[in-house]
Amino acid sequence: MGWLALLSLARLCFYLGIFGFIGLAAMRGLFSSHFSVTHPGISERRLLRCQWYLLGLSVLGAAAVLPLNAGMMLDDGLAGITDPLMLQIAWQSTIGEQTLARAIALVLVFVFTVWMSLSKAGAWSLLLKTGLVITAMVIGWSFTRSGHSAATSVLAQLCVAVHVVMAGWWVGSFYPLIRLCRLSTETSQYEALRNTLHTYGNQAALWVGLLLFSGGVLLTLLILNVSGEVNTIYLWVMGVKLLLVCGMLSFAAHHKWKLVGSITSMHDCDKVRKSITAEAVVGVLVLAVTATLTNSIGIAH
Repeated sequence: MGWLALLSLARLCFYLGIFGFIGLAAMRGLFSSHFSVTHPGISERRLLRCQWYLLGLSVLGAAAVLPLNAGMMLDDGLAGITDPLMLQIAWQSTIGEQTLARAIALVLVFVFTVWMSLSKAGAWSLLLKTGLVITAMVIGWSFTRSGHSAATSVLAQLCVAVHVVMAGWWVGSFYPLIRLCRLSTETSQYEALRNTLHTYGNQAALWVGLLLFSGGVLLTLLILNVSGEVNTIYLWVMGVKLLLVCGMLSFAAHHKWKLVGSITSMHDCDKVRKSITAEAVVGVLVLAVTATLTNSIGIAH
């Protein structure tokens, strides 16, 4: 159980880092016009620094998965983490393939982050946007190289990739949104905040729709391909995950249809910020449940 907990923690760190990168990079592009009016240069630098921290977190999480799997196989304390034979066995399994794919994705994330660091604040060229799209596609592909995903159909792998990228956009957008609300409170830029959040909400309708559609297709394919008795524990945990996602959707609907349109004062900005913070906490719980499902529970015996 200790190994599974450590593996879940490592995967959660990777998820937080890589999803945070997707959302943060996308939000920097979306909010660039807002920042150029309210806080030119300052806000982008803050988000860029956070982007570097997230890269470090995802590297630590990805690097820990292989030795932790080796240690779990040997089950002899920490000795298994450095045991050459166990590491070789883990590397030659799907865990090794997953680690290599994620290493490739992280290299691209590093290149893109350096690129952003050297670019002029607020400058989002077509080439830079293309680089972000390619990096996100490679990140999505890296998630198809693990577990049952590597052996499933092309449709399932495509849905996994789309699901990951859209989830990254959603969960990774929370910190920039919270930061945006705080800055707008400090500068009384209420109308600019309202317009920016309205634009974000219109985009979210598409991205979250793709997230839910790809997730629904994946769940359907997974259940249809079960051979044997369904693991009821898996279904219970999956049910918890779905309830948490419904909670996030409720927050999102509350923001879009009630809070955003009524932003006219500092108090309104604070209400939006606190509500987004609560949604972010639920998002982290969803990632934690996903990490647990990936490591310790299978859908069939």
